[in-house]
Amino acid sequence: GNEEATGEVRRVLEAEDFFRVLDLDEPEHTAFSLRLDEAFRAQAKRAYRRLLVKVHPDKLPQATPCASAAFSRVKAAYEALSGDKVDDYCSSLRQWREQKQREANQNEAPQSMRERHRHAAAAAASQ
Repeated sequence: GNEEATGEVRRVLEAEDFFRVLDLDEPEHTAFSLRLDEAFRAQAKRAYRRLLVKVHPDKLPQATPCASAAFSRVKAAYEALSGDKVDDYCSSLRQWREQKQREANQNEAPQSMRERHRHAAAAAASQ
């Protein structure tokens, strides 16, 4: 019912990337071209059609928040993953994740230095 539809809209809007929007498994490696992978393209098409019905604003109750935003995101995900630029999208996604990891590592380093300093100060104070 409406709760399921609202949950699906929320899932689509909160998905970190287009693979997750369409609820597809991201390939472990992208040494091969997804653009040329017919099985992947068929899987993306099935997922797209299934989701369109679930998040289409005309198919949902009027009060379903953000349905049109979810519908647009599903369409954008399908366009990115089914078109000729899917390999570019995968490359950009990899770069974005690497950047995010670098930022997380940089944020952890000062924290661990503060922790070491705090422990050293506490140890010195207890002597």
